[in-house]
Amino acid sequence: MRAIISAQSSSPEKPLEQDRPEASSRLSDSGTAPLSTSELRNPSPRPLTGLGNALPSTAPPCEVENPAWQPSKSSSIQVKDTKDHWLSSLPTGDIVDRGIVSEPAAKQLMGIYVNDLYPHYPILKIPANMDIQHFRRSKPTLFLAVIAAAAANTDPSLYGTLSSEILRAYAIKIVMSNEKTLELVQALSISAVWCFPADHFTRLQFYQHIHMAATMALDINLGSRPLQSSQLLDLDRQNTFGAESIRTFMACYLNCSLVSVSMRRPNMLRYTDWIEDCVCELEAAADGCAHDLALIAWVRLYRIAEEIAVSFNYDDPSRALAIEDAKLRLLLKGFMKQLQNWESETGPNLLHGALQIMYSSVKVFLHEILLYNDHPPGDFRPPHPTETLRILRSDTQPVPFPEGLAAIISSSQALLLTFIGLDTRQARSLPSVLLVRVRYAVYVLCKLLVSVQDPSSLISRVVDPESLNLEYFLRQTRAKLQAAAEPPGWNVPSLFLGLIQKFYIWYMYQIGQSDSAQISVGEPAQSFDHPLLPSKNHGPDQSDQTQMDCIAVPDNYPVFGNSHDGHGNTIEGMDLFVDEQIVINWDWNLDLL
Repeated sequence: MRAIISAQSSSPEKPLEQDRPEASSRLSDSGTAPLSTSELRNPSPRPLTGLGNALPSTAPPCEVENPAWQPSKSSSIQVKDTKDHWLSSLPTGDIVDRGIVSEPAAKQLMGIYVNDLYPHYPILKIPANMDIQHFRRSKPTLFLAVIAAAAANTDPSLYGTLSSEILRAYAIKIVMSNEKTLELVQALSISAVWCFPADHFTRLQFYQHIHMAATMALDINLGSRPLQSSQLLDLDRQNTFGAESIRTFMACYLNCSLVSVSMRRPNMLRYTDWIEDCVCELEAAADGCAHDLALIAWVRLYRIAEEIAVSFNYDDPSRALAIEDAKLRLLLKGFMKQLQNWESETGPNLLHGALQIMYSSVKVFLHEILLYNDHPPGDFRPPHPTETLRILRSDTQPVPFPEGLAAIISSSQALLLTFIGLDTRQARSLPSVLLVRVRYAVYVLCKLLVSVQDPSSLISRVVDPESLNLEYFLRQTRAKLQAAAEPPGWNVPSLFLGLIQKFYIWYMYQIGQSDSAQISVGEPAQSFDHPLLPSKNHGPDQSDQTQMDCIAVPDNYPVFGNSHDGHGNTIEGMDLFVDEQIVINWDWNLDLL
């Protein structure tokens, strides 16, 4: 029998059918975020970069009764002698009370989350008119997590300070106090998506935070249908399991699936009938709310990605992949059909920006297996070091057929074009995992270049090296990250700028121009014309080139799938993309990004 749930909100959630875009979301209670050193008790006020001199000379008079780092009244920790207990050393008041952030600055940071961060990845809905005093008192931990995430787009120094505070909060409330609440699930999800970068790949915490949130969600029974009787639970969920709980659990599934696909690890939360019910319930109640519809589209896209990973054993490189050519082609055709249906159902009003990046990433992920003839599956697990940019051929892997190679090239380029089309503020607001997918697309193009340069590779016999346009995409991606990283101090874009720079240096060595490969933050970002777009400096319009122009199939190229599908039908010559005209769409509407 599940453990008894002790901490829950005193004000019940609204039923799902009453939740509408114009209505304010009801919030549950709790509290979280610590601090233990004496020097952080009363820091001197300072202006926030991008927010103006909004700090007051003294802390606001209204003090939060239960600040983020203080265990709630329902905590398992009972302080009998505060003089001797470790909790007595914690400072009183939250980040506003102690002058780390003024209340006007906190309001502006809340607006940044609602207007800049949330549209990219709509996992936590906060009304634009949310009263900040109510938010601070009812959900101090979530308040701290949201403010910390928004500071990443405004003040790098404050971002680091608040990230340390939220980590202390999690240590006290989750590890020390054993608290499990809806608020903590939401706060952990936010911290995982807009995380403070660690100094080394092995010290990253987003994977841990995502699964802590998922585990806690299951512990408080978000992962199952509400029971008809509340005898086994402290929380009566018969009439209170509404939109906020549904969004939160859908966010848990989405984060788990997304990190599983990205890191090539097993998925903790599989797509179940209950998740499908949540999607249908939210869709029925969305009433045209764009952000709820976007969340639904994200979840359905990553259901397809999860099925791809399971079908191709992507989470186990040792087993990926001994599939016969005929079966592989049928799988690829089936998944491409699912993705095409998803695209048509989603529509252009939602399919732009971050969601477009992820859609292109899933298509690259689908066709990645075609590169295994030259590159081992383990190479495609992060962190994608440049040392893996070499060929280790396997005779057991399938022949890379031309249509699939065309798809992986065009999808990688479409992903990068979407990212390049974002403005600087949008690039800074992206979740870190989206920048990981940007790097993944660059890595795939580099892998293709390695194959194209090897005369013994089957890929080199059908792919035109010029069609990769790798130098253009490296330069433009680097320039976009460089603009987002200026002035120095923006941790996340600076980190990924350094990673892309490694690929750029590697590429310049490949073409014998290593002397021009260096760059430093502060150097003016440059812009370059795309080789397939109309150019002021590069001659006539070449925009009529299609995806298949990069593929030229020689007469002696091995026949892919010259076998049977298991039903007596020959597979040879079957068109994988019979329902789709394969064309690169270079006409990007930047107003929608």
